Amino acid sequence: MKVSFSVLIFIFLGLTATIYSGNSQDFSLNEKDEEDGNYVYQLGLSPAALLNKYPGVQLSHQIKIFDPIYFRLESAYLFSIIDQAFDGARGYRLRPSLQLKLGESNSFRAHLGIFFNYRRARAFREIETFQAGGSFIQIIDGHMDSRLRGWGLEFEFDFNKSLPNFSFSMGLGGGRITNTYSDPVLRVNRWFGGNNIVSGRNMEYFIIFYTVHYRLPIL
Repeated sequence: MKVSFSVLIFIFLGLTATIYSGNSQDFSLNEKDEEDGNYVYQLGLSPAALLNKYPGVQLSHQIKIFDPIYFRLESAYLFSIIDQAFDGARGYRLRPSLQLKLGESNSFRAHLGIFFNYRRARAFREIETFQAGGSFIQIIDGHMDSRLRGWGLEFEFDFNKSLPNFSFSMGLGGGRITNTYSDPVLRVNRWFGGNNIVSGRNMEYFIIFYTVHYRLPIL
């Protein structure tokens, strides 16, 4: 993904912040606003992280810098991979973001933000190869190291009354992914379907994701 993509995101957020600041006096606080304004840090879980190519246990962190600016971090421990070519995987994912509250009502609150997506994982694979003209079978055991990084935009909605402490977010972005194998024989090549596990450097990717958070005020 070219650098200009990230620049455009920053410009877009800058324009959004300018528009918000120009209209901020039109917003009035209600009782719900005052209650939510007391917390500084929220800790939660993101159960939707289990529905991923790399399923994981994901924590959700939210820190209020000053209203309407928030810092958020999604940190996940990855314990598997949904791909029949691999036996399992281990790794982590980090998704820090800077959020701007666009507006609020009694029913919901809306945020817009920019995030950086980083994932590092090791997926394990074992294959059998025929040696000496088929006289015997050799088992090759190894792994694939995968690194993903990129920028994107995220929208998040908090449902104040109907689902307290729950929020739903969705985002889109792009970046690069790098996969390397411990042995060239272990490489996976496919003609059809998702092919983001082939060996290569700086392969571009585009991502659309959604997730559900359950957060509780801590501080």
